[in-house]
Amino acid sequence: MSSFKSQTVSAISFLCFCVFVFVAGLIVALQGLFPYPYFEQAKAGFEAWQQAREETSDHPQLNFEVPDFEGTMVTDRYGNPDEGQRFLVVGGPRLLADETYPDGVIAWVMDRDGNVLQRWPWKPEVWENPSHVNGLINENSFYPMCARAFPDGSLLVSYQAFGVFPFAAGLAMFDRDGTLRWKKEDNYHHWFTIGDDGLIYTCAMGLLDEPKPLGDSTLQIEASPENLVYSDVVRVLNRQGEVLDEFNIVDTLAASGYYVGNSMSGFSEWDGMDITHLNFVEALPADMADAYPGLNAGDLLISLRNVSTVFIMDRETREVKWIRTGRFVRQHCARFDGRGHIYVFDNRGGNRKRNMSRIVKLDYSSNQLDVVYPSGEEDVPFAFYNGEEGYYEFSEDGKHLLFALSYRGRAGELDLETGELLWRYTNNHVCDGKLGRFKVSTISYYPAAE
Repeated sequence: MSSFKSQTVSAISFLCFCVFVFVAGLIVALQGLFPYPYFEQAKAGFEAWQQAREETSDHPQLNFEVPDFEGTMVTDRYGNPDEGQRFLVVGGPRLLADETYPDGVIAWVMDRDGNVLQRWPWKPEVWENPSHVNGLINENSFYPMCARAFPDGSLLVSYQAFGVFPFAAGLAMFDRDGTLRWKKEDNYHHWFTIGDDGLIYTCAMGLLDEPKPLGDSTLQIEASPENLVYSDVVRVLNRQGEVLDEFNIVDTLAASGYYVGNSMSGFSEWDGMDITHLNFVEALPADMADAYPGLNAGDLLISLRNVSTVFIMDRETREVKWIRTGRFVRQHCARFDGRGHIYVFDNRGGNRKRNMSRIVKLDYSSNQLDVVYPSGEEDVPFAFYNGEEGYYEFSEDGKHLLFALSYRGRAGELDLETGELLWRYTNNHVCDGKLGRFKVSTISYYPAAE
Protein backbone atom coordinates (compact mmCIF):
# COMPACT_ATOMS: atom_id res chain seq x y z
CA MET A 1 0.00 0.00 0.00
CA SER A 2 2.84 2.31 0.93
CA SER A 3 4.48 1.58 -2.42
CA PHE A 4 1.25 2.42 -4.26
CA LYS A 5 0.89 5.74 -2.40
CA SER A 6 4.52 6.53 -3.16
CA GLN A 7 4.00 5.84 -6.87
CA THR A 8 0.80 7.93 -6.88
CA VAL A 9 2.53 10.87 -5.21
CA SER A 10 5.41 10.59 -7.71
CA ALA A 11 3.00 10.55 -10.65
CA ILE A 12 1.08 13.57 -9.34
CA SER A 13 4.35 15.40 -8.68
CA PHE A 14 5.56 14.66 -12.18
CA LEU A 15 2.24 15.81 -13.66
CA CYS A 16 2.38 19.03 -11.63
CA PHE A 17 5.94 19.58 -12.79
CA CYS A 18 4.87 19.14 -16.44
CA VAL A 19 1.99 21.60 -15.96
CA PHE A 20 4.37 24.08 -14.31
CA VAL A 21 6.91 23.76 -17.13
CA PHE A 22 4.16 24.19 -19.74
CA VAL A 23 2.70 27.29 -18.03
CA ALA A 24 6.15 28.76 -17.44
CA GLY A 25 7.08 28.16 -21.06
CA LEU A 26 3.86 29.76 -22.23
CA ILE A 27 4.49 32.87 -20.11
CA VAL A 28 8.10 33.09 -21.33
CA ALA A 29 6.97 32.84 -24.96
CA LEU A 30 4.10 35.32 -24.62
CA GLN A 31 6.16 37.86 -22.69
CA GLY A 32 9.38 37.32 -24.66
CA LEU A 33 11.32 36.57 -21.47
CA PHE A 34 14.72 34.88 -21.22
CA PRO A 35 15.62 32.52 -22.87
CA TYR A 36 12.86 32.82 -25.50
CA PRO A 37 14.66 35.51 -27.59
CA TYR A 38 17.59 33.14 -28.05
CA PHE A 39 15.30 30.38 -29.31
CA GLU A 40 13.74 32.89 -31.70
CA GLN A 41 17.19 33.87 -32.98
CA ALA A 42 18.12 30.21 -33.40
CA LYS A 43 14.90 29.61 -35.34
CA ALA A 44 15.52 32.68 -37.53
CA GLY A 45 19.07 31.53 -38.15
CA PHE A 46 17.91 28.08 -39.19
CA GLU A 47 15.28 29.54 -41.52
CA ALA A 48 17.87 31.88 -43.04
CA TRP A 49 20.21 28.93 -43.53
CA GLN A 50 17.43 26.98 -45.27
CA GLN A 51 16.59 29.96 -47.48
CA ALA A 52 20.26 30.43 -48.36
CA ARG A 53 20.51 26.78 -49.38
CA GLU A 54 17.46 27.18 -51.62
CA GLU A 55 18.73 30.44 -53.15
CA THR A 56 22.13 29.01 -53.98
CA SER A 57 20.83 25.73 -55.41
CA ASP A 58 20.27 27.18 -58.89
CA HIS A 59 21.93 29.71 -61.16
CA PRO A 60 21.72 33.12 -59.43
CA GLN A 61 20.26 34.84 -62.51
CA LEU A 62 17.78 32.18 -63.66
CA ASN A 63 14.28 33.64 -63.53
CA PHE A 64 12.43 30.58 -64.86
CA GLU A 65 12.73 27.79 -67.40
CA VAL A 66 11.10 28.20 -70.80
CA PRO A 67 10.01 25.73 -73.52
CA ASP A 68 12.52 24.86 -76.24
CA PHE A 69 10.52 26.52 -79.02
CA GLU A 70 11.25 29.98 -77.56
CA GLY A 71 14.88 29.76 -78.65
CA THR A 72 17.87 31.69 -77.33
CA MET A 73 18.66 35.42 -77.34
CA VAL A 74 15.45 36.34 -79.15
CA THR A 75 15.01 39.77 -80.75
CA ASP A 76 11.89 41.43 -82.15
CA ARG A 77 11.41 44.65 -84.11
CA TYR A 78 8.33 46.86 -83.77
CA GLY A 79 9.53 50.04 -85.46
CA ASN A 80 12.55 51.26 -87.39
CA PRO A 81 15.51 51.11 -85.00
CA ASP A 82 19.10 51.95 -85.88
CA GLU A 83 20.30 48.69 -87.42
CA GLY A 84 23.95 49.48 -86.76
CA GLN A 85 23.53 49.87 -83.02
CA ARG A 86 25.35 47.45 -80.70
CA PHE A 87 24.66 46.68 -77.05
CA LEU A 88 26.63 45.67 -73.97
CA VAL A 89 24.80 43.08 -71.82
CA VAL A 90 25.85 41.80 -68.39
CA GLY A 91 26.59 38.08 -68.26
CA GLY A 92 27.13 35.65 -65.40
CA PRO A 93 28.54 32.27 -64.41
CA ARG A 94 28.26 29.68 -67.21
CA LEU A 95 26.30 32.00 -69.52
CA LEU A 96 27.52 31.74 -73.15
CA ALA A 97 30.01 29.12 -71.99
CA ASP A 98 32.01 27.20 -74.62
CA GLU A 99 35.53 25.85 -75.11
CA THR A 100 36.98 29.36 -75.24
CA TYR A 101 34.99 30.63 -72.26
CA PRO A 102 34.34 27.50 -70.17
CA ASP A 103 33.19 29.40 -67.06
CA GLY A 104 30.88 31.80 -68.91
CA VAL A 105 31.24 35.52 -69.52
CA ILE A 106 31.08 38.68 -67.41
CA ALA A 107 29.50 40.60 -70.28
CA TRP A 108 29.12 40.50 -74.04
CA VAL A 109 28.53 42.84 -76.95
CA MET A 110 25.78 41.93 -79.43
CA ASP A 111 24.12 43.43 -82.46
CA ARG A 112 20.44 44.16 -83.02
CA ASP A 113 19.81 40.49 -83.97
CA GLY A 114 21.45 39.02 -80.88
CA ASN A 115 24.67 37.99 -82.62
CA VAL A 116 27.54 37.99 -80.12
CA LEU A 117 30.45 40.16 -81.28
CA GLN A 118 32.68 40.35 -78.21
CA ARG A 119 32.96 38.70 -74.77
CA TRP A 120 34.80 39.17 -71.48
CA PRO A 121 35.53 35.86 -69.68
CA TRP A 122 33.95 35.03 -66.34
CA LYS A 123 36.54 34.87 -63.56
CA PRO A 124 35.22 32.71 -60.68
CA GLU A 125 38.41 33.17 -58.68
CA VAL A 126 37.71 36.89 -58.16
CA TRP A 127 35.27 36.15 -55.34
CA GLU A 128 36.56 32.76 -54.14
CA ASN A 129 37.35 33.66 -50.52
CA PRO A 130 35.58 36.91 -49.68
CA SER A 131 36.09 38.26 -46.18
CA HIS A 132 33.38 40.93 -46.31
CA VAL A 133 30.27 38.71 -46.65
CA ASN A 134 28.98 35.63 -44.84
CA GLY A 135 26.92 32.67 -46.00
CA LEU A 136 27.01 29.51 -48.07
CA ILE A 137 29.41 30.75 -50.74
CA ASN A 138 29.75 28.74 -53.94
CA GLU A 139 29.94 29.21 -57.71
CA ASN A 140 26.34 30.45 -57.74
CA SER A 141 26.76 33.15 -55.09
CA PHE A 142 28.04 36.15 -57.09
CA TYR A 143 26.72 37.73 -60.27
CA PRO A 144 27.37 40.98 -62.17
CA MET A 145 24.83 43.74 -61.65
CA CYS A 146 26.24 46.51 -63.83
CA ALA A 147 29.04 46.70 -66.42
CA ARG A 148 30.64 49.52 -68.38
CA ALA A 149 33.20 49.13 -71.17
CA PHE A 150 35.86 51.74 -71.95
CA PRO A 151 37.59 52.53 -75.26
CA ASP A 152 40.70 50.53 -74.30
CA GLY A 153 38.57 47.39 -73.89
CA SER A 154 38.63 47.44 -70.09
CA LEU A 155 35.43 46.58 -68.23
CA LEU A 156 34.18 47.90 -64.88
CA VAL A 157 31.71 45.63 -63.08
CA SER A 158 29.65 45.84 -59.89
CA TYR A 159 28.64 42.57 -58.22
CA GLN A 160 25.85 41.45 -55.94
CA ALA A 161 25.25 38.08 -54.28
CA PHE A 162 22.52 35.56 -53.47
CA GLY A 163 22.37 33.63 -50.22
CA VAL A 164 24.98 35.73 -48.42
CA PHE A 165 24.92 38.69 -46.03
CA PRO A 166 25.03 41.46 -46.96
CA PHE A 167 23.96 41.21 -50.61
CA ALA A 168 26.38 43.99 -51.62
CA ALA A 169 29.51 42.35 -53.01
CA GLY A 170 31.98 44.68 -54.68
CA LEU A 171 33.48 46.38 -57.69
CA ALA A 172 36.15 45.15 -60.12
CA MET A 173 38.01 46.41 -63.19
CA PHE A 174 39.17 43.98 -65.89
CA ASP A 175 41.39 44.25 -68.95
CA ARG A 176 40.08 43.31 -72.40
CA ASP A 177 41.24 39.70 -71.91
CA GLY A 178 39.63 39.40 -68.48
CA THR A 179 42.78 40.02 -66.43
CA LEU A 180 41.85 41.61 -63.11
CA ARG A 181 43.27 45.14 -62.73
CA TRP A 182 41.80 45.88 -59.31
CA LYS A 183 38.84 45.05 -57.12
CA LYS A 184 37.11 46.59 -54.12
CA GLU A 185 35.45 44.41 -51.47
CA ASP A 186 33.77 47.32 -49.73
CA ASN A 187 30.18 46.20 -50.31
CA TYR A 188 29.38 48.07 -53.52
CA HIS A 189 26.00 47.26 -55.05
CA HIS A 190 23.43 48.12 -57.71
CA TRP A 191 24.52 50.40 -60.56
CA PHE A 192 27.32 52.91 -60.91
CA THR A 193 27.59 55.80 -63.36
CA ILE A 194 30.51 57.54 -65.06
CA GLY A 195 30.41 61.33 -64.78
CA ASP A 196 31.55 63.74 -67.48
CA ASP A 197 34.51 64.35 -65.14
CA GLY A 198 35.55 60.72 -65.69
CA LEU A 199 34.85 59.76 -62.08
CA ILE A 200 32.89 56.70 -60.97
CA TYR A 201 29.80 57.34 -58.82
CA THR A 202 28.80 54.25 -56.87
CA CYS A 203 26.29 52.84 -54.37
CA ALA A 204 27.83 51.12 -51.35
CA MET A 205 26.98 50.24 -47.77
CA GLY A 206 28.26 49.60 -44.28
CA LEU A 207 26.59 47.93 -41.30
CA LEU A 208 25.35 49.61 -38.13
CA ASP A 209 25.60 47.55 -34.94
CA GLU A 210 24.61 50.23 -32.41
CA PRO A 211 21.97 52.99 -32.22
CA LYS A 212 22.68 55.99 -34.46
CA PRO A 213 21.20 59.46 -33.76
CA LEU A 214 19.49 61.19 -36.68
CA GLY A 215 21.14 64.60 -36.78
CA ASP A 216 20.05 66.88 -33.93
CA SER A 217 16.59 65.32 -33.75
CA THR A 218 15.25 63.08 -30.98
CA LEU A 219 15.09 60.18 -33.46
CA GLN A 220 17.64 57.45 -33.89
CA ILE A 221 18.21 54.36 -35.99
CA GLU A 222 17.70 51.27 -33.85
CA ALA A 223 20.59 48.84 -34.36
CA SER A 224 22.55 46.33 -32.28
CA PRO A 225 24.94 43.41 -32.81
CA GLU A 226 21.87 41.15 -32.94
CA ASN A 227 19.93 43.49 -35.26
CA LEU A 228 22.30 44.88 -37.87
CA VAL A 229 21.10 47.69 -40.14
CA TYR A 230 22.36 48.62 -43.61
CA SER A 231 24.01 52.03 -43.75
CA ASP A 232 23.99 53.31 -47.34
CA VAL A 233 26.83 55.46 -48.61
CA VAL A 234 27.81 57.06 -51.92
CA ARG A 235 31.45 56.63 -52.92
CA VAL A 236 33.26 58.47 -55.70
CA LEU A 237 36.27 56.73 -57.25
CA ASN A 238 38.76 57.38 -60.01
CA ARG A 239 39.59 54.87 -62.77
CA GLN A 240 42.35 53.38 -60.62
CA GLY A 241 39.83 52.41 -57.94
CA GLU A 242 40.94 55.05 -55.42
CA VAL A 243 38.15 56.44 -53.23
CA LEU A 244 38.08 60.24 -53.57
CA ASP A 245 34.90 61.03 -51.66
CA GLU A 246 32.33 59.26 -49.48
CA PHE A 247 29.22 60.32 -47.58
CA ASN A 248 26.42 58.65 -45.66
CA ILE A 249 22.89 58.97 -47.07
CA VAL A 250 20.98 59.20 -43.77
CA ASP A 251 23.46 61.72 -42.34
CA THR A 252 23.26 63.84 -45.48
CA LEU A 253 19.47 63.97 -45.37
CA ALA A 254 19.41 64.68 -41.62
CA ALA A 255 21.86 67.59 -42.00
CA SER A 256 19.31 69.26 -44.33
CA GLY A 257 16.37 68.49 -42.03
CA TYR A 258 15.07 65.31 -43.66
CA TYR A 259 14.81 62.29 -41.37
CA VAL A 260 14.41 58.60 -42.24
CA GLY A 261 14.88 55.77 -39.77
CA ASN A 262 13.68 52.30 -38.83
CA SER A 263 12.15 53.48 -35.56
CA MET A 264 9.62 55.54 -37.51
CA SER A 265 6.19 54.27 -38.57
CA GLY A 266 5.52 52.72 -41.94
CA PHE A 267 8.53 50.43 -42.12
CA SER A 268 8.23 46.66 -42.50
CA GLU A 269 10.56 44.36 -40.60
CA TRP A 270 12.76 44.01 -43.70
CA ASP A 271 12.75 47.73 -44.45
CA GLY A 272 13.70 48.33 -40.84
CA MET A 273 17.01 46.67 -41.67
CA ASP A 274 17.30 48.24 -45.13
CA ILE A 275 16.16 51.77 -44.39
CA THR A 276 16.80 53.68 -47.61
CA HIS A 277 17.92 51.08 -50.19
CA LEU A 278 20.16 53.36 -52.22
CA ASN A 279 20.15 52.17 -55.84
CA PHE A 280 21.37 54.94 -58.15
CA VAL A 281 23.47 58.09 -58.18
CA GLU A 282 24.18 60.35 -61.16
CA ALA A 283 26.18 63.59 -61.41
CA LEU A 284 24.60 66.42 -63.41
CA PRO A 285 26.64 66.85 -66.63
CA ALA A 286 27.95 70.34 -67.34
CA ASP A 287 26.12 70.57 -70.69
CA MET A 288 22.77 69.88 -68.95
CA ALA A 289 23.08 72.22 -65.95
CA ASP A 290 21.35 75.22 -67.56
CA ALA A 291 18.13 73.19 -67.88
CA TYR A 292 17.84 72.93 -64.08
CA PRO A 293 17.65 76.38 -62.39
CA GLY A 294 19.48 76.47 -59.08
CA LEU A 295 21.60 73.40 -59.80
CA ASN A 296 25.27 73.24 -60.70
CA ALA A 297 27.29 70.81 -62.77
CA GLY A 298 28.31 67.92 -60.53
CA ASP A 299 25.23 68.04 -58.29
CA LEU A 300 24.13 64.50 -57.48
CA LEU A 301 20.73 62.93 -58.21
CA ILE A 302 20.09 60.01 -55.87
CA SER A 303 17.37 57.31 -55.76
CA LEU A 304 16.22 55.65 -52.52
CA ARG A 305 13.80 52.78 -53.04
CA ASN A 306 12.49 52.03 -49.55
CA VAL A 307 11.34 55.57 -48.87
CA SER A 308 10.14 56.15 -52.48
CA THR A 309 12.35 59.23 -52.67
CA VAL A 310 14.70 60.92 -55.11
CA PHE A 311 16.73 63.97 -54.17
CA ILE A 312 19.44 66.25 -55.51
CA MET A 313 22.37 67.41 -53.39
CA ASP A 314 25.45 69.57 -53.74
CA ARG A 315 28.41 67.22 -53.59
CA GLU A 316 30.71 69.90 -52.13
CA THR A 317 28.46 71.38 -49.42
CA ARG A 318 26.27 68.25 -48.92
CA GLU A 319 23.18 70.49 -49.01
CA VAL A 320 19.96 68.86 -50.23
CA LYS A 321 18.65 71.19 -52.94
CA TRP A 322 15.59 69.31 -54.19
CA ILE A 323 13.65 66.30 -52.92
CA ARG A 324 10.50 64.46 -53.98
CA THR A 325 8.75 61.62 -52.18
CA GLY A 326 5.72 59.54 -53.09
CA ARG A 327 5.35 60.54 -56.76
CA PHE A 328 6.55 57.00 -57.56
CA VAL A 329 6.68 53.76 -55.57
CA ARG A 330 9.89 51.80 -54.76
CA GLN A 331 11.57 53.36 -57.77
CA HIS A 332 15.01 52.83 -59.32
CA CYS A 333 17.32 54.61 -61.73
CA ALA A 334 16.69 58.37 -61.46
CA ARG A 335 18.36 60.36 -64.28
CA PHE A 336 18.61 63.85 -65.74
CA ASP A 337 17.45 64.10 -69.36
CA GLY A 338 18.96 67.54 -70.04
CA ARG A 339 15.54 69.03 -70.86
CA GLY A 340 14.47 69.99 -67.35
CA HIS A 341 13.06 66.59 -66.37
CA ILE A 342 13.98 63.86 -63.92
CA TYR A 343 13.27 60.39 -65.34
CA VAL A 344 12.50 57.51 -62.97
CA PHE A 345 11.84 53.79 -63.33
CA ASP A 346 8.65 53.58 -61.23
CA ASN A 347 8.44 49.95 -60.15
CA ARG A 348 5.10 49.84 -58.38
CA GLY A 349 3.36 53.12 -59.13
CA GLY A 350 1.70 51.93 -62.34
CA ASN A 351 -1.91 51.03 -63.05
CA ARG A 352 -3.13 48.28 -60.71
CA LYS A 353 -5.61 46.86 -63.24
CA ARG A 354 -2.87 46.44 -65.82
CA ASN A 355 -0.29 45.33 -63.23
CA MET A 356 2.48 47.36 -64.81
CA SER A 357 5.57 49.25 -63.85
CA ARG A 358 6.22 52.48 -65.74
CA ILE A 359 8.89 54.95 -66.76
CA VAL A 360 7.92 58.49 -65.77
CA LYS A 361 9.38 61.96 -66.10
CA LEU A 362 9.00 64.64 -63.44
CA ASP A 363 9.34 68.30 -64.38
CA TYR A 364 12.09 69.69 -62.15
CA SER A 365 10.48 73.14 -61.85
CA SER A 366 6.72 72.52 -62.00
CA ASN A 367 6.54 69.06 -60.38
CA GLN A 368 4.34 67.87 -63.27
CA LEU A 369 4.53 64.08 -63.64
CA ASP A 370 4.05 62.44 -67.06
CA VAL A 371 4.14 58.78 -67.96
CA VAL A 372 6.64 57.97 -70.70
CA TYR A 373 5.89 54.25 -71.11
CA PRO A 374 3.46 52.55 -71.13
CA SER A 375 1.69 55.86 -71.66
CA GLY A 376 -1.96 54.80 -71.90
CA GLU A 377 -4.17 51.90 -72.81
CA GLU A 378 -2.06 50.87 -75.79
CA ASP A 379 -1.20 47.22 -76.24
CA VAL A 380 2.19 46.33 -74.81
CA PRO A 381 3.71 43.20 -76.40
CA PHE A 382 5.00 41.86 -73.07
CA ALA A 383 4.44 42.23 -69.35
CA PHE A 384 6.02 45.57 -68.48
CA TYR A 385 6.40 44.87 -64.78
CA ASN A 386 9.45 44.69 -62.57
CA GLY A 387 8.65 44.61 -58.87
CA GLU A 388 12.32 45.06 -58.01
CA GLU A 389 15.22 46.68 -59.85
CA GLY A 390 14.76 48.22 -63.30
CA TYR A 391 17.29 50.05 -65.46
CA TYR A 392 17.31 52.43 -68.44
CA GLU A 393 19.61 54.91 -70.18
CA PHE A 394 19.35 57.47 -72.96
CA SER A 395 20.95 57.26 -76.38
CA GLU A 396 23.74 59.74 -77.05
CA ASP A 397 21.41 62.05 -78.99
CA GLY A 398 18.70 61.77 -76.32
CA LYS A 399 16.09 60.53 -78.79
CA HIS A 400 15.88 56.92 -77.63
CA LEU A 401 15.65 55.14 -74.29
CA LEU A 402 17.04 51.64 -73.66
CA PHE A 403 15.53 49.74 -70.72
CA ALA A 404 15.98 46.44 -68.88
CA LEU A 405 13.30 44.49 -67.01
CA SER A 406 15.71 42.37 -65.02
CA TYR A 407 13.31 39.86 -63.46
CA ARG A 408 11.42 39.49 -66.74
CA GLY A 409 14.64 38.75 -68.60
CA ARG A 410 13.74 41.33 -71.22
CA ALA A 411 15.09 44.60 -72.60
CA GLY A 412 13.77 47.07 -75.12
CA GLU A 413 14.24 50.41 -76.82
CA LEU A 414 11.78 53.30 -77.05
CA ASP A 415 11.47 56.29 -79.37
CA LEU A 416 11.01 59.13 -76.87
CA GLU A 417 9.38 61.46 -79.39
CA THR A 418 6.62 59.05 -80.43
CA GLY A 419 6.53 56.75 -77.39
CA GLU A 420 6.86 53.83 -79.82
CA LEU A 421 8.52 50.58 -78.84
CA LEU A 422 11.23 49.99 -81.46
CA TRP A 423 12.92 46.75 -80.40
CA ARG A 424 12.78 44.00 -77.82
CA TYR A 425 15.36 41.50 -76.55
CA THR A 426 14.61 38.30 -74.59
CA ASN A 427 17.52 36.94 -72.53
CA ASN A 428 17.05 33.19 -73.05
CA HIS A 429 20.07 30.90 -72.71
CA VAL A 430 20.87 27.21 -72.44
CA CYS A 431 22.73 26.80 -69.15
CA ASP A 432 23.32 23.66 -67.08
CA GLY A 433 21.44 21.72 -69.75
CA LYS A 434 18.25 23.78 -69.45
CA LEU A 435 16.75 26.57 -71.54
CA GLY A 436 15.84 29.41 -69.24
CA ARG A 437 15.00 33.10 -69.06
CA PHE A 438 17.85 34.87 -67.32
CA LYS A 439 17.98 38.13 -65.47
CA VAL A 440 19.24 41.10 -67.49
CA SER A 441 20.19 43.68 -64.87
CA THR A 442 21.89 46.06 -67.29
CA ILE A 443 21.93 46.61 -71.04
CA SER A 444 23.82 49.60 -72.44
CA TYR A 445 24.48 51.31 -75.72
CA TYR A 446 27.85 50.36 -77.16
CA PRO A 447 30.54 51.49 -78.16
CA ALA A 448 32.00 52.51 -74.88
CA ALA A 449 31.62 55.74 -73.02
CA GLU A 450 34.69 57.99 -73.10
